[in-house]
Amino acid sequence: MMKRSLLTFHARSPERDAKIDELRLSSLTRAFDSTIREMAEERSGLIARVKALEISGENSSRSSRKPALSLAEFRRVEERVSLLARRISDCELLKDSLDNSWPATD
Repeated sequence: MMKRSLLTFHARSPERDAKIDELRLSSLTRAFDSTIREMAEERSGLIARVKALEISGENSSRSSRKPALSLAEFRRVEERVSLLARRISDCELLKDSLDNSWPATD
């Protein structure tokens, strides 16, 4: 014998399920977009700072001053820029995969 709660149970409408799914997908998409943007900004900022140091170093190369960026620091920046590029690419692939595998309606 079915319990009373089962007899009165009503599933949500497919439209409501679709709306909830759309909101979830939108939330994930915004998170990916924000993360990608932040990593791209960090990458661009690092590149710009190194270029600025390079230019200022060229202008002051006639003096006997110590280089503004050591080789070890330059390598760390280079590794970070490379890592950020890979992570941006990975996030873009995940976002595309999500967009392609989660259709708005089934």
